[in-house]
Amino acid sequence: MTREYFLYRLTEELKDFPAEERNEIHRYYLEYFEDRGVFAGAEVPDDVASPENIARELLRARQDEYPDPEKPKDGTRGGSGAGTDARTDQENFEKAQASDEKIPADAFDHLDVKLSMVNLRIETADIAEPVLLTP
Repeated sequence: MTREYFLYRLTEELKDFPAEERNEIHRYYLEYFEDRGVFAGAEVPDDVASPENIARELLRARQDEYPDPEKPKDGTRGGSGAGTDARTDQENFEKAQASDEKIPADAFDHLDVKLSMVNLRIETADIAEPVLLTP
C-alpha cells in the first residue's frame, strides 16, 4: 500500500472524528513517514499497523478519554465502513488519482499543502469551485 493510499484510508476511517483532530492525526503520520524515509509514492513498511487498526485504537483511546453512555464500549462504530472492499476502494482511489476528473466541491472542506518552506491551507470558502490538479 502506498503512503498516499494509507493516509487516504486512515482519513476515511477517521471520518467520525472532528476535522481538526483528523488533520492533526494526518499530519502526525505524514511526518512519521517522512522521518522514516517513506516519501510520496513509496510503499508503507510492513511493520506499520493498518489504517483500520490505527483508527480502531484511536477511537478506543478517544472513548476512554471522552466516554459516551449512548455508545458501545467495545470500540465499534455501528456499521460505518462495514462491507467495504479494500481492493475496490484502492483501485477507485488510484483511478481517481490518474484521471483528469474534477473532485466535487463538497468532497472536502479544506486542502492542506506542505511545502519545504511554508504550509498552505486553502479553505473551500476561499474559492468558488475547488479543483484538484495533478502533475
